[in-house]
Amino acid sequence: MHLEFRQSQTQNQVQTLKQWLSPKMIQVLTTFHLPYTQLVQQVESAVQDNIFLEVTRYDQLAAPIAERRLSSRSDYSGADEPDAYNSVIEQKPLHQHLLDQLRLESLPHTEMRIAEALIDQINDKGYLIDYDPVRRHLASRFDVAERKIGDVLKIIQEFDPDGVGARTLKECLLIQLRQLSLESEELHDLLHNIISHHLESLSEGNFRAISDELDIDSAGVEEIAEFIRTQFNPHPGLQFSAASPAAPIIPSFEFRIIDGKVKIINLEATSGIQVGISAEYIKELKNSGQDGETQRFLQERYEKAKLWVELIKKRQDNLNEIAKVIAERQQDFLLKGLDYLKPLMQKEIATTRSISPSTVSRIVSSKYVQTPQGLLAFKALCPRAYFGRSQAAMIAEIKDAIAEFPDYSDQKIARYLAQKGLKVARRTVNKYRHYSY
Repeated sequence: MHLEFRQSQTQNQVQTLKQWLSPKMIQVLTTFHLPYTQLVQQVESAVQDNIFLEVTRYDQLAAPIAERRLSSRSDYSGADEPDAYNSVIEQKPLHQHLLDQLRLESLPHTEMRIAEALIDQINDKGYLIDYDPVRRHLASRFDVAERKIGDVLKIIQEFDPDGVGARTLKECLLIQLRQLSLESEELHDLLHNIISHHLESLSEGNFRAISDELDIDSAGVEEIAEFIRTQFNPHPGLQFSAASPAAPIIPSFEFRIIDGKVKIINLEATSGIQVGISAEYIKELKNSGQDGETQRFLQERYEKAKLWVELIKKRQDNLNEIAKVIAERQQDFLLKGLDYLKPLMQKEIATTRSISPSTVSRIVSSKYVQTPQGLLAFKALCPRAYFGRSQAAMIAEIKDAIAEFPDYSDQKIARYLAQKGLKVARRTVNKYRHYSY
């Protein structure tokens, strides 16, 4: 009786894992999460493998790269209509990519210098090696507690690419697991457990050891191993290496300034690869003369092709909704520059547009937008709050008030700002009256 129960439990575990990690669920996950260049590769591979799936418009963003390698800034006073060949394609060194994101964080001066020093220690693979001596050295150099170094590192570990700034492979994969935002807490917890405690057995292919330890059938462990292999990147920094054959960064969107207003251009929708269902093979599917095996094969391929078309449309629709929120919130930043970047939490985007938080997290991850302020990761336009504003925005607002009313005392400036919704103490105004940022 006990044996029957154990067999039933094992079968249920394997079945549940297969549901969590079904090809359809993985395709949903990857279609939303992938950067554009990798999406194109996935789509082209799917077209070759599926007779029902056909390209209705070939990619005009990623190819030919050599003909359209432009600078990181463009002339935004051009024509109203989007032009695929105006999309910016650039291969930055990893350190520069991280520093570009750092400048949008609006950290206090000391934390900013610590972050710059930490980024300088990150190697080409995206790892921070020998962290303990680095932490001690920086704590002494900047006269701060060692805990402060760790706090700043956590900020860098939120940057693109997912997993950057990790100190070990385990930490790198755990960061990426967090960024995946899986809907299933059980699957998240299982992956977290395996990565945290069984990574060596996993890398050696010793699935039996994991199976025995976690009481999961070996087939289930194999499903997990394949998911980690295909969905996680052990060397996130290599895509920015000059020696890497990886494709350069290509924006999915452009925020263009026209007549003093922000125009949102979905480059994936206007110039990216598009697919549809082959009318010719639809006729074959409807042919009642097909034998059962052929009919099942055609139906399976047809369903997969439909899913690709559906998911690409959903990706573009979700990108549109998220881009609208970001462009609206960051309009002052796009028009005026860094000092006007405002806090925007991803959960706020989810609530505003009735999109699940996990979908927002996946869509925002690894996507880029060309702006008047340069080519930026979407995540960089969703900074954390600092007294209800970004720190740079707060300083800019105080300095604007001081410039507008040069004869006002610190106390009067504080009262004026309070009327505008920014409550700061008199000593804060005094501090930033001569603050060099």
